[in-house]
Amino acid sequence: MFSTVEFEMQVGKTRYANLSVQLSQPYGTDYKEPFEVGKIIGYNGSWRLNREKFAEECEQYYRDRIDNAHGSDLRIASADMHSNLFSIPKDVVIGLLPQAEAGTW
Repeated sequence: MFSTVEFEMQVGKTRYANLSVQLSQPYGTDYKEPFEVGKIIGYNGSWRLNREKFAEECEQYYRDRIDNAHGSDLRIASADMHSNLFSIPKDVVIGLLPQAEAGTW
């Protein structure tokens, strides 16, 4: 399974728009199992963002969309979901790590 989460992010007074991140999970696994959350695409700011918290929020956002989806919102063909678009705003606050703890993604 591959999904894309598109979002905006504000770090301090700088706003970053048109960002996205890829979520992936091996075929046949339960969607409640952990996802692989990729690197933020389109972001060139500080990598002090708490990656663990960011990944948790991405996973929860995706799961909330699936859990709350009505049958008519999902298109399924041959047991595969495809071309489904959920556009539901969500505000999340994720802190920055101290510089000494900042890592790479």
